[in-house]
Amino acid sequence: MFLLMASALAQEAPPIVNGQNDNGSFKAVGALVSVKGNYGGTFCSGTLVHRKYVITAAHCVYPAWDYEDDGYTIYWVSSDDIYEGWDKYAEVYQMWAHPQYNDNSNDIQADIGILELKTTVNSWPTQAVNKSAPANSWLNKNVTYVGFGITRENSDDGGIRRYVNVPFVGVSDDFNYTYYGGSGQVKNICSGDSGGGALMKFSDEYALIGPNSFTYNVNGGSPSCDGSGAAGASTRTDAYWSWITQYIPEDELNQGNTGDADTDSDADSDTDSDSDSDSDADTDVGGTGLVDSGLPARPNPNTPPPETGFIPGCATGGSVAPLGGLALAFFALVGARRR
Repeated sequence: MFLLMASALAQEAPPIVNGQNDNGSFKAVGALVSVKGNYGGTFCSGTLVHRKYVITAAHCVYPAWDYEDDGYTIYWVSSDDIYEGWDKYAEVYQMWAHPQYNDNSNDIQADIGILELKTTVNSWPTQAVNKSAPANSWLNKNVTYVGFGITRENSDDGGIRRYVNVPFVGVSDDFNYTYYGGSGQVKNICSGDSGGGALMKFSDEYALIGPNSFTYNVNGGSPSCDGSGAAGASTRTDAYWSWITQYIPEDELNQGNTGDADTDSDADSDTDSDSDSDSDADTDVGGTGLVDSGLPARPNPNTPPPETGFIPGCATGGSVAPLGGLALAFFALVGARRR
């Protein structure tokens, strides 16, 4: 029998807040699971973009390296619920974090990583990846966050693939920003969603615009995943395209029909196959334009909140808390149910 530490590792990272369970629509987004003997747990998410490669966050690669140093094996696992069975999985062979990744100040940057799998993942969807700079047509369009995190601060309900739609509100040189607005309900990423997919629909296809990176507070207060003003950010794949293609062959990446966002505002129910008919020139906003609208500085990730093991505002912890110091809740996963 295979045992997973759900509560322990869920506390290291942020989940999907006020979203819904995915029943197979976003199979390319999987959980990152560390396994040692009969024990293991989820700690991040990652998106399969090639039969042998996964894009995740750099701050997920660092704890994965630490786990490996402690004798754990890292797996990428696709399942609606990893405690009910593994639909597809592969051992991670090697990992790279962007060399310019920095979480030592308010100026977080280059939070992107790549995992190479030991075996190819066949007969399974891979996610298209966006290489086009954000355009004005993206503003207020839905970003669909997908991940295996928890659903509120200090919860222990990670390990289920969930998704939520949140409006795109701006960009910087490194990040895409989202915020649900003053509706009275928060929709956001949370612990464990780190490295998962921030997807946008272009014409009739979703594409990865970035791995989930961190949460922030639009009001300038302490970042959280489910408090007032809580918002999220993902690292722009287009900004790091040249780095991505140093490891993943560009001609083997599905780039999709990307660049101009689908004009429909509801990413959940849109099944049309129309080509975008808008006539705007889609000015490349690069690192200016949309982001300069009052968004606060990103949170300093160096000061963990009391009695937790995750970085404030981030979708997972940047370091691994000692397993013996965490309250453990074990969930059984029967190995025979892997398929």
